[in-house]
Amino acid sequence: MAALFAGFVFFASCSNDDFVQHDETTKAARNFQNAQDIKSAGNLPAALPGCPENLTNDGCNFTSGSGIDQQNFYTMISLLNNCRTEALPAGCSLSDTTTRIIVANLNGCCNSASALNAQMNAWKQLAMNVRPGSDYIITGYQLIRYYSVSSYDYRLDINVTYRKKTCPLTENPGIPIRVINF
Repeated sequence: MAALFAGFVFFASCSNDDFVQHDETTKAARNFQNAQDIKSAGNLPAALPGCPENLTNDGCNFTSGSGIDQQNFYTMISLLNNCRTEALPAGCSLSDTTTRIIVANLNGCCNSASALNAQMNAWKQLAMNVRPGSDYIITGYQLIRYYSVSSYDYRLDINVTYRKKTCPLTENPGIPIRVINF
């Protein structure tokens, strides 16, 4: 009976269109501070009945199909590294390296390819929002750990690597430069 109730709660959470408020998510995370790292992919939740795991990708994005984000987050991290880093502008060089940790939530629901792409774009935007300065570019993402924060929700800690770009000063044609001789 308890398993039936837990299953109902799990499936009902996916069909609910209401979003969890940030305060509720934070409280849930605090209540689960002693979460254990999941050591193997064998501990991932099973696929949802009626949700085919048939996602295809082109190395940058999911191109078709559907699947559960919890089943596909390793692929999502690879896709972030393949196409959601930032290129070094021509003539610039890299110097300092620094990292920041972003936290990404997974909903455990059946998602379309486009929904998972939007989720990855949101993760990149989050990484851009916490960059150390405008002179840093995103050069990589690394999964640190993933853990459960409730009976249906997983959380990822993703380490984002930034490199400082150093570019030579160039003359702006719109601003005249005047030399003053003394």
